[in-house]
Amino acid sequence: MYDNNRHLKDREIKSRYDDETYEALKAVARLHKLQLAVFVRMCVEEKLESIVEQDVTAPRHMA
Repeated sequence: MYDNNRHLKDREIKSRYDDETYEALKAVARLHKLQLAVFVRMCVEEKLESIVEQDVTAPRHMA
């Protein structure tokens, strides 16, 4: 079992990809010696962090 339950990833989201994207994901995951699901999760987390950062730093327009 996990020493720290925060490391447990048990929420599942399914997504579908075309053949080209799927093969690219597999190739890059293999290159970095990562499981495909781990690599996809890393990509999603990185993109989410980037979007949140942009939102936080974006200038606010007052009406």
